[in-house]
Amino acid sequence: KGGSIGIYANGKLDLVNATVTATGGFGGGTGIYANDDVNIKNSKLIASGGASGSQQVVGNDESTGGGYGIHTEYAKVIVGEGSEVIATGGSDKTENRDARGGTALDFYQGGYEVQKGGKLTAMGGKAESEKGKATGGTALVGSYSGIVSAGETTLIGGNAKSGSGEAVAGDGINGDSYYFPEVTVKDGTFTALGGKAENASNTATNGNSIYISPYGNEERTELKVEKGGTFITA
Repeated sequence: KGGSIGIYANGKLDLVNATVTATGGFGGGTGIYANDDVNIKNSKLIASGGASGSQQVVGNDESTGGGYGIHTEYAKVIVGEGSEVIATGGSDKTENRDARGGTALDFYQGGYEVQKGGKLTAMGGKAESEKGKATGGTALVGSYSGIVSAGETTLIGGNAKSGSGEAVAGDGINGDSYYFPEVTVKDGTFTALGGKAENASNTATNGNSIYISPYGNEERTELKVEKGGTFITA
């Protein structure tokens, strides 16, 4: 991604009794990048990926798409009681080039935990192209990632719209090509929804609530719903 990072955490990041907005720079920047745990206590965090380089100037087709809302490596995001996190992938709007919305939550060997009384909402970035293919961003992509929710989690894939091209909306959860997240719903409500797609030829493809890649025969997305937990897809 070409844009700058809103918050770069090279070490633990604690948000306590705070309201924080982190936005990736124009050109597909990341809202928050962390390589250590992010603890959110009685706080509100809004993390947004930067829009693509052509988001505001239609016809400038040099961008690579929208940025990540939150990207972590070997780190966990913990949403504590009384806290709310809203993560959004960056948007991408083009004329001739293919458009691709950014991923809201991208984890590598990490993941997140929503504790009871916490709330997490993640939305993939929107994609729109006049002549090219439009692909909406995914709400959650995880590789070797543990996802635990005892609060309220909502994952929504990004919408996609194209004039004369293809349109494929984003998924709620998408496993990496080879390694997939382990999702455990301990309590509360966990909702995963695919985005909506539209194009002129009415051949658009809506996103999946959960997409399991055909690659990686030994690994798979694992979903566990324990007593007291509710999992919703559509």
